Amino acid sequence: MPTSLDPKHRDALVHGHQELVKKLARGIRRDLPRHVSLDDLLSAGQAGLLDAATRFDPTRGAQFQTFAYYRIRGAIFDWIKRESASDPVARARFGARGAVDDLLASRAAEGAAAGDALDAARALAGLLEETATALLLEETAAATAAHALPSPEAAAIAQDEAEHVRDAMASLPDKERHIVDAVYLRGETIEDAGKELGLTKSWSSRLHARALGLLRERLGGDASPWR
Repeated sequence: MPTSLDPKHRDALVHGHQELVKKLARGIRRDLPRHVSLDDLLSAGQAGLLDAATRFDPTRGAQFQTFAYYRIRGAIFDWIKRESASDPVARARFGARGAVDDLLASRAAEGAAAGDALDAARALAGLLEETATALLLEETAAATAAHALPSPEAAAIAQDEAEHVRDAMASLPDKERHIVDAVYLRGETIEDAGKELGLTKSWSSRLHARALGLLRERLGGDASPWR
């Protein structure tokens, strides 16, 4: 079981990382339509920071700022995704970015792995490939909205590639397939997708990471940034 921080230490972490929330919210805000309120992004970021402080386990050797960085970003992207219900492409893209940040936060929470430099390099390569797989899933979801693509030819190519990814998704075990389908194709958060299976946010995140690893194998390297 994770070692929870006492409330006083948790509150100190939240207080000490307010500028991080502001920096991330302002940076993301620059890429959004003008009607999106910075206050709403800040509120979502605060929820992500509190979640990070609540879940943080200092005994694992992780840096809190790295862990909080991805939790805050993920919370902001989850909020944007919920607010983008009428725009399926935006919903898919921001949902995938939230899922990637969840993956990176989970890896950051594991702390520094023991082993030599080769082990560390292999771990990094695996993480990058999982991230690439998540972004490929983002494109698959966006391709379902073919009207947003620049030409019928581009739509046809995207749909063909999406079919390849969906075939790989169909081969996943039931729980992993549910998580991937819910997050990338139905636009749910990882937490909400996990609740449907009776899972906690932590277990849902682990299942998401496992699903990306399995998809990477099934796609035969198509999602690898090394090719």
